[in-house]
Amino acid sequence: MGCRCQCGNEYGFDPIGFWVCHACHSMNDSGPVGKGGMQDVPEPERVDELTVGGEEFAARADASVRTHPDSWKAWYALGATYASRGNVFEAGLVWAKAASLIDDSETLRQLIGRCSASMSGCIVRVFQASGKCNSPYAIGLEYVCVNRLDGSISFCEGLYDGLMQGSEKLVPSDAFAIVNLSALVMLQRMAVVSDIREHTAIMRRIASGAEAFPGCRGKTLNPVKRMVSKKSAQYTDLLAEPFRVALCRVEEAIGRRTDAELDELASKQPCDGTAGFTDRLSKAVMKGTEVAYMRATRAPREDIEAAEAEMSRLIDEYVSMYFAGDQTRLMDEAVYTG
Repeated sequence: MGCRCQCGNEYGFDPIGFWVCHACHSMNDSGPVGKGGMQDVPEPERVDELTVGGEEFAARADASVRTHPDSWKAWYALGATYASRGNVFEAGLVWAKAASLIDDSETLRQLIGRCSASMSGCIVRVFQASGKCNSPYAIGLEYVCVNRLDGSISFCEGLYDGLMQGSEKLVPSDAFAIVNLSALVMLQRMAVVSDIREHTAIMRRIASGAEAFPGCRGKTLNPVKRMVSKKSAQYTDLLAEPFRVALCRVEEAIGRRTDAELDELASKQPCDGTAGFTDRLSKAVMKGTEVAYMRATRAPREDIEAAEAEMSRLIDEYVSMYFAGDQTRLMDEAVYTG
């Protein structure tokens, strides 16, 4: 069926009534798909049971939202429906809407934990079933954690932990995809964390996760499977290179500043995903992906060196912009918060 937003952007997924545009964050309505009449709002525990069981409850979730548009539980159910289909980008957007309807901090904290566990579980199950899954939208709920819960909980860290744990159940090729997807999740956390000192712990965690990725899961006599496992481990290590390089340069720069100077620098940066210096790191990671592929496929040395130089330049900009107090902001939309 597909979706088309009034802003002109189109998407290939089937909407379940309400959906949020990935680009402009407008709420769209594809029309009622649920049955008419009053619908009880399903409890989150029941929703999770249905998700794990693979049952289809899209009509009920949609009807619940239409009947109870101010219920966070109804929006949670709709998001879980999207997640169960492997559309974890749309799920993250819808769950951000659910979070916006909660005033109580403890209830909000519980929702964050439930969403991270549900999303990681859905992603792993989709991979186990040889299905397709897009990249999760995690930054919206992470923004909620940083700005409404004072960082007492992290959606991205919970999702990261769930994915890394789930990757242990998968064959090497799928585990490889999950581990590297986890790194991109943590990159979204960095986009709403304004203190670069916190970035160091995140990058260290990503690098450690890549280094711990095993060269071979289990024992096998099949030489092809052994080769795939080894290549996956090598490629994962290559993909973590931008984080290792950035970590080294940030730690060196931090060592030359006082705590007071670092506090002042952190206060200058926005924490809504629009900070220009974090965008440089994101671009460096994307360039690092290109470098890793070129190394793995043994591209011409001069091409690899050119890509490495561009990656290094972007990392230098990430560090230098921050420590110069550069407050450049992106022109893109800020984080969707419902």
